[in-house]
Amino acid sequence: MDLLHKLRMSADTCNTLDSTHHATIRNFLEFGNINELLVILKDPLNYGIFLDTFTSNLLLDKLLTDQEFEKAALVASLVMLQEDYSNDITCTLSQYACYKYILGYECPTEKSVEENVKVEEVKVRVKYLRNPYFDDHFDIRDPYLLAGKSLAWISERENDNVNLQLQLIGWLAYQKYDKLLSLSKKISESTSSLLYPEVLQLMQKEISKQEISKDNKNILENSFSVLDKVNKSDVTLEEPIKIHIENAINKVQKNDITAQSKLFKSWIEIREMKLKEQIDRLDRAKRVQILEEKQKKLSEEEQKLWFFENEEKIDLTIEQKEHKNIQDTGKNKKKSQKDEDYVPPEIRSTSSVFEKLQFSTERGSGPCSLGKANYQRNKRTMYKMCIRTMMTYASPVFAHAAPKALDRLQVI
Repeated sequence: MDLLHKLRMSADTCNTLDSTHHATIRNFLEFGNINELLVILKDPLNYGIFLDTFTSNLLLDKLLTDQEFEKAALVASLVMLQEDYSNDITCTLSQYACYKYILGYECPTEKSVEENVKVEEVKVRVKYLRNPYFDDHFDIRDPYLLAGKSLAWISERENDNVNLQLQLIGWLAYQKYDKLLSLSKKISESTSSLLYPEVLQLMQKEISKQEISKDNKNILENSFSVLDKVNKSDVTLEEPIKIHIENAINKVQKNDITAQSKLFKSWIEIREMKLKEQIDRLDRAKRVQILEEKQKKLSEEEQKLWFFENEEKIDLTIEQKEHKNIQDTGKNKKKSQKDEDYVPPEIRSTSSVFEKLQFSTERGSGPCSLGKANYQRNKRTMYKMCIRTMMTYASPVFAHAAPKALDRLQVI
């Protein structure tokens, strides 16, 4: 199952062959993993496995033989969802599976829920909310409704008495009571119609349900009264259904055998062709890789042989690479480095700064006095901290000053 899911989620899922579906279903059937197979078939979006006529017949035959009518009805609903009613054997087996499941269906008992039990609500953030929509086809989850719809739709392909009776049961289980009433009137008008006892029993059972609405109950009672006038049959509906299955097998089995044998031969040819294409593709990729390696070796040998003739070009390329690396590192350093000597200036009046500077220098106690050991370094620090900042921010003023007035600032 994991392998099928991974294949479905990969990009190669579009290359899946028709034989893969057939082989997967046959493999699960052979080893008896029917529950896992049904999980796969119910989720084609994540597994990508679909039934065909041959695998449908095999699976239905296995489940009906084992009297697994619920699972067989599920397979019949998958056939109905695909809307492929071309094979008579598949249709008759599906009808029998849905009929047996509906006939023996029992409403599940509701589990008693303890009161005053606090259940923690789990809230999940979603991008948007979808508007509620029900397509009445792929969105059906109730197996009883699916079986009823499958039985009604598959039985519409023919209008004989057995198929009409199965349609009644299908529309009843599918809860389409309007169609049930119209079909009941159609059957009552025909003089050759025979009503089987299962139909009336199921209708009585449906009328006795408490959760049914009054309108639907009235429609069911009208249908029951209309059908009660039809001639009754002494035998059950199961016997004519089995006769229909045998007739379909006798009619179609030869054509199915020849079609399947031809299909197997075509699958073998397609598989061999795909395998050959894959081998050619791998060989081509291998040859390209070998050629690239040879070309790389030849270029290295050529560089060794013609080194002295191309020495200037090689040096030029090396210098260009080094220059480019230096530029890249310089840009990064400019972005990352910080000016450690930079001190943000303080806004002060220029007169007070100059007075303090001149006073401290004349008395020999300031940083620029001659008595200090680090005389030049202190002068440079004073210039950066005080004089350069004022000249920078007061540049509009100094632009109109006389040159002699700036001597005291330019020369310390």
